[in-house]
Amino acid sequence: MNSMHSLAVNGSSDSAAESVNSSINRSEAAQRFSSEASNPEVLAIKRRRTISPAEKRRILQAYDRCKTAAERGAVLRRERVYSSMLSGWRKHDRAALVTPRRGPKANPAVAQRNRDALLTREIVRLRRQLERANLIIDAQKTLCILLGLPTAEEQEALDK
Repeated sequence: MNSMHSLAVNGSSDSAAESVNSSINRSEAAQRFSSEASNPEVLAIKRRRTISPAEKRRILQAYDRCKTAAERGAVLRRERVYSSMLSGWRKHDRAALVTPRRGPKANPAVAQRNRDALLTREIVRLRRQLERANLIIDAQKTLCILLGLPTAEEQEALDK
């Protein structure tokens, strides 16, 4: 008690108590964390690398062109991929080629009817377009005749 009292008399008890408090309650790591927490700058979060299907095909082709294990290892290091990733990509590609379409099976008769209906609509649309084009051509011929200009047919005959 006397030692505490003597510190209080000297006026150094507050600073000593603070230093003891800070070393006990706030370690160096905690002090660093608190100073970083007060930093208003927002740090970017590193995102996981995504590899596009085109890039996967390119890497697989480069790997398949290699003749030795050293060349294959160099390709893996350069592209920053593992051999297990390559085998997974290949397995996924094979599954996509072999796996049948999910859902009910297509009825060939219904599919044929749908194709026929689509083609019929296309024929009707094209016939209307042809009729309009013929009307425009007839109007142009009539206008040329009224204005006394040569029609396209007469112009072709003159050019020959």
